[in-house]
Amino acid sequence: MKYDGFWYYVEWKRYDWATPGEMRKKAENGILGLAQLFNAPKHQSFRTLECFGILDDKCQEQFEFLYRWPGRPDNPRPPKSLWEYMSSSYKPSLSARLQLARELARSVLLLHSANWMHKALSSDNVVFFPRSDERPLESPFIVGFDYSRPANLGAPSQKLQKNARIDIYRHPKCLKAYGFQKCYDIYSLGLVLLDIAKWRPLKESFIPLAREKYFKDVSEDMRKKTRAELEHIDLKM
Repeated sequence: MKYDGFWYYVEWKRYDWATPGEMRKKAENGILGLAQLFNAPKHQSFRTLECFGILDDKCQEQFEFLYRWPGRPDNPRPPKSLWEYMSSSYKPSLSARLQLARELARSVLLLHSANWMHKALSSDNVVFFPRSDERPLESPFIVGFDYSRPANLGAPSQKLQKNARIDIYRHPKCLKAYGFQKCYDIYSLGLVLLDIAKWRPLKESFIPLAREKYFKDVSEDMRKKTRAELEHIDLKM
């Protein structure tokens, strides 16, 4: 998004104002609290973008979070996600991958220390704003806080929308219920670190294993019937 000659990174956080009374107030407070967290001065190890404002888009029932663009907002390069880098021909050194893993683990620790949970950690939600092609992984940022909420007991929790590319990073239990715990973020972080170690998206490891398990569990007739569908499962991811 471009405003007053500069570029800003924008994210959306949907809300459900059908939520009655006090729970609605808690949801509003949570959204404002997230904006304040990202606006407050923080050590760079937090690895989140700086939020300078939010807009209430009542027509779309969502808040728009406006973040300052890192680096050169007057002449920006398009951001690139960890998933995009792993899907390209770029191959970082082992030391670069270890440094990236440390920074992401530290960022999640600090987020949890602030008593917030992400709820959608994945390689799609780790982005970079490269200033050059020499060291593109130097400054990672965690984004995608659409479902983020405080870790307080009783804080409103949105039902997760199905998204195959992100769901494979989520703990199986949180896909079946509204409840969420910090350990579910750690589970997701572990899978992102697995991506970094192998330097390939999780789906490339997940799909062959899912096929193998499926064919072990179903009858021969069912295997023949669904084989064609399974061959195209990766197209949805």
